[in-house]
Amino acid sequence: MDSSRASLDWSEHSRKLCSTAGEFSASPARAQIEEQRASNRSTVPYYASFASHRERLTELAVGRAPGDARGRLCVLGAGNCFDLDLERLCHAYAEVHLVDLDEQALAYAVERQPESVRSRLFAHAPIDLTGMLDRLERWAAMRVTERELIVHPDETSRAVERQTAAPFDVVVSACVLTQLHRAPLNTLTDRHRLYFAVRQIVTLTHLRTLLRLLTPGGRALLVTDVCSSEIDPLSGAEPGVDLRALMQQLLAAGRAIGVADPVALSAMVREDPTLGRHGELSGPLDAWLWQASPERRFLVYASELVRKTERG
Repeated sequence: MDSSRASLDWSEHSRKLCSTAGEFSASPARAQIEEQRASNRSTVPYYASFASHRERLTELAVGRAPGDARGRLCVLGAGNCFDLDLERLCHAYAEVHLVDLDEQALAYAVERQPESVRSRLFAHAPIDLTGMLDRLERWAAMRVTERELIVHPDETSRAVERQTAAPFDVVVSACVLTQLHRAPLNTLTDRHRLYFAVRQIVTLTHLRTLLRLLTPGGRALLVTDVCSSEIDPLSGAEPGVDLRALMQQLLAAGRAIGVADPVALSAMVREDPTLGRHGELSGPLDAWLWQASPERRFLVYASELVRKTERG
């Protein structure tokens, strides 16, 4: 990812969203788990606010289900599952696997479903999708080798594969990409000489995880927030406006989240040997506004990563 691209650095965005960043005295792993739990708890009163976002994301996931309703779906960053209508998904898929760092949020999501839905739900937690929460302090002290950094994306994607019931027909990354960048920022800070390399590793790890969890021919929805009303008032998001065009304008003006730039993500997929050989990432297929609470809304888009069918 080109760090000189004119886009708002994630560090500024994270400081605005996470007022408690840096206040934890625990390890990065424990701090991130506690932060994630607090974030999930804070959204509980706003289930109704998620309605249009939930409908949009659910429709995208249902539309990719195999027609015989025997497919298997995996949701990364499922949390409270306010992003998705689990009942609709369980009508479209034989199994729905939920993955998150916060096991309490997943338990809450499953428990509030009727028994007919719970029987098709499988929770996997706590799972660290970055694979680095237990080593960030060591990396901050520069106790790390070049080889460890190079093999990290592949080793972490394999670990997530082992901890879930992969492979799946469809995988959804549910607005988790930007969250994955919080712990490295909080621990290393953007002034650390490894920070930008680690930021690259976080994104590459997530993309390789999406690819690895898929069956050949399977499809992953990469759904991510790219701007919040705390960065830009999003006043240009009027009815009828092309939100994908607005997103590019915000990125060009430096008023969006750089790590979610679809152009940079597509370039990473093309240039990475593993991703380029086995996968193909589309440009943004859709974009919409997510009203996460009465005070906060996000501009969100969805792209699709397809795992190529192996030949020979």
